[in-house]
This record gives sequence, C-alpha cells and structure tokens, in this order.
Amino acid sequence: MAMNCKPNAFQETIKHLAARWSGATPLLPAFSLLARGDPVPIAHVADVAGVTVEELQMRLDAARCERDKHGCLIDLFGMTLRQTSISLEIEEKSVYSCCALWAVMIPKLVRKKVVVRSTDPMCNEPIHLVASPDAIEIVDPPGTMATLAVADASVLAAGIGPAFCSQCRYFSSQQSAGRFVRTSNRGFIVSLKELHEAGRDLLCAIKSSLEK
Repeated sequence: MAMNCKPNAFQETIKHLAARWSGATPLLPAFSLLARGDPVPIAHVADVAGVTVEELQMRLDAARCERDKHGCLIDLFGMTLRQTSISLEIEEKSVYSCCALWAVMIPKLVRKKVVVRSTDPMCNEPIHLVASPDAIEIVDPPGTMATLAVADASVLAAGIGPAFCSQCRYFSSQQSAGRFVRTSNRGFIVSLKELHEAGRDLLCAIKSSLEK
C-alpha cells in the first residue's frame, strides 16, 4: 500500500484496532440490524445471534458499544445512530460513521452499497461517495482524498475517538488534506483506493481476531 507514511507503522495500528474485536462474533448480526436506522433491542440481537442476552451484554460492554436510555443498541464499533461528520445512507435509511475508514468498512459488513456524505473540515466543501463491499464506485469531487492515523495500543486504549477516529477524515483535495495533517503528528494522507485497501486489511485482521 503506497501510503504517505511507513506502511509497517499503520499495519501495527490495524493490529491494535482489530484486537478490540476479540470474542465479538455474536455482535456481527447487529450491523445489518442497526443499518435499518433505528435503535435495536438487545433481546432481538441476542435472538438473531443465537446467544443469551447476558452474553451479548457482556460482549457489548467489552467492545464499549453504546446503548440508549432504553437499553437498545445505537452504536456498534463506530457505526452509530448519533450524528457525526460522516453520514451513511443504506437503502434509504440513515446511520453515521465514526471515521472515513469505518465508512468504507461498513459496506463490507452489511454487504450492501452505502452512500457516504461528508464535508471537508478545512474548506467545508461537500463530499459524496458511493461505496460497495468491493470498491468505491462514485467519488465527488474527483480529487477527494482521506487521512488515516498511526496509534499504538496505549494511545487507543486512552480513547479511540481522539486517538484515531478524529484523525480519519475526507478532504476535497490533497492540498486541503495536507493542511489538516500538518496539525497532527500521527495523521497521513491516502488516496481513496488506499483507504479501501486499508479497510480490506483491517477486515482481514478483524476476522483473525474473531477466531481468538
């Protein structure tokens, strides 16, 4: 992957991100349920996953997945019903992504095309993508880039949001992305092709972690 940083450094970050998924196999059906755009009752997830509510709650707690005041699932590893800077449309239902990388991971997890909308944080230009499980198919503007970040296990443990998600954004041009990464000592620029490849690599690492 021809990224603007040392590839080995980001591969280590992928390993640390995937480690959060250890034992999370029962949570996988919840992605398709949450993609319907409404809070998901835990009992429904448990029934679909074939596990007890108690076991599912334990898995959700371990993964720090958020529930609403009624106990329903509203956030699953960064696929969320809470509004963020990256909105996703899945079969006319709206959800959100915690970061640019996760936005191209979600089509792989729900096995559907996803319309991605965001705004360049440096110049406020709208960004529109269509991502399928296998590729990013539509990009507007054509010069859209993204950023990723390198983070070790201790940094991620302190808070994956500020450590990683806030650094992984979409930009309307390389110049705009360059202005952003100059404010971060861990961020780096990638093309959308490289972003999609990073999502593929992360999914492979997650599958390995699930087996542990």
